[in-house]
Amino acid sequence: MKRLGRITALTALLFAMLATPAMASLTGMTPEVCAANEYLIGVSGRSGDWIDAIRPVCASWNPATRTAGVPRNGPTHGGRGGGEGVAICPRGSAVSGWEIRHVTRGDTVFLQYVAPQCRGILPPRQIVRIGRLQFGRGDPPMPSSGPSFHGCGKGELAIGLSVAVGQNFVSEVDLKCRFVPDASPPPTPPVPPHVPPPAVPATRTPIAELTGTLYRDPEIAAENAEMVRLDWCREWGSACGRPAADAYCRMLGHARSGQIQIRNNVGKTAIISSKAICSEPTCDGFRLIECVD
Repeated sequence: MKRLGRITALTALLFAMLATPAMASLTGMTPEVCAANEYLIGVSGRSGDWIDAIRPVCASWNPATRTAGVPRNGPTHGGRGGGEGVAICPRGSAVSGWEIRHVTRGDTVFLQYVAPQCRGILPPRQIVRIGRLQFGRGDPPMPSSGPSFHGCGKGELAIGLSVAVGQNFVSEVDLKCRFVPDASPPPTPPVPPHVPPPAVPATRTPIAELTGTLYRDPEIAAENAEMVRLDWCREWGSACGRPAADAYCRMLGHARSGQIQIRNNVGKTAIISSKAICSEPTCDGFRLIECVD
């Protein structure tokens, strides 16, 4: 009787083990961390109905020059099924979180897709709106757990991942994050002194018969989004008169400028090429521009 009881208990234990889903917690998580000067910028690998293999994609970041290095693949974890795929953030940004979804077949749980969220490495680290990045399929042919989002903390970006695999598939991934120190803003380049163009008498010339569209006292949006009178010069102190008028007309969809008249000493104008503001008393603008199609 004691022997029979032991067999019955052993049988029950075996059935309980078979009924347990093959979750990541049973297989363990293997970390893959980018180098000290790198961030996680995406993932790549192989996938079909689920993710067969996954690898981190890292890129270096130079704080002095504020430039990103060439992306590189980390070690691959998983099997050889499926086809190659990749989801990488734009240059100058890194992974700050991702959406994942699991699918099931019987008692086995597979990772179906990873959809990274990207933020700029430089402050204010806003989310980069680039559409939906996704590695792996999105519409499962089998029961799904529904998507879940995993994100780094405030002021953090991803520097790697942890992955759990079955025999030939990926069952779970998680982010490894670190705090990113704020960087000082780049120095503002000095504004070159405004060199006024040769003085043009502010005489009123009669307007000939118009063949195009007339714009009086034309304005453009300056670098601070303020609407400011168009400067007489296309560049700062050069390419004055006709070049600036042509650029203005082309900006509005016309072919070129026709008649133009200067307005001397406006005092505040915006350069059309750079949107920089000239606020000196000698800054000249346009009294009128005729645009011709």
